[in-house]
Amino acid sequence: MITLVDNFGAGFVIYIMVTLEVIGIAWIYGLSNFCHDVEFMLKVKIGWYWRLCWGFIVPISLISIFVYTFINYSTLTHNGHDFPTVALGI
Repeated sequence: MITLVDNFGAGFVIYIMVTLEVIGIAWIYGLSNFCHDVEFMLKVKIGWYWRLCWGFIVPISLISIFVYTFINYSTLTHNGHDFPTVALGI
């Protein structure tokens, strides 16, 4: 039962939400707009390292982990029996 919770608990949902959030902030809202907002709130200039991480490294890493997860996906089994598709969907 722990395996079922580990694979289908909040982990995958949180991962999808983080990926969409990073892409939304960096590429849709705009990295420069986000950096200006952070500078306004913190009164600290955002360096090139954070711009590089937020704009390219983190989104590309998250997308590649997502693709890798689907390439290596296998259905859950218990005592040698596969879970039904309906159970996996729910």
